[in-house]
Amino acid sequence: TIRKAAGRAAKKAREMNASRVLVAVPPTGTLTFDDESCARCWVEGAEMALSATGELKTDKPQTRPKPTDWKFLVAAERIDTLRRGVVEGEA
Repeated sequence: TIRKAAGRAAKKAREMNASRVLVAVPPTGTLTFDDESCARCWVEGAEMALSATGELKTDKPQTRPKPTDWKFLVAAERIDTLRRGVVEGEA
């Protein structure tokens, strides 16, 4: 699933001490998800993989763990929809 892939990528990036991760978003119609759901699931999967078990979102530490910067590689007309999904996933 998208969450599992995001979790694996996040853990690998942390192992590599990478600050930035570039994500190539599959072409429209490749997944059974729309772009907004895809981005939301990616954010949720990465957050779940990087947070300690049982940690609540309200208990976030002051410094963010690496990776801190995720970039989606996608056609310009899809970016607004992906941003909405990211915002929803971070909520």
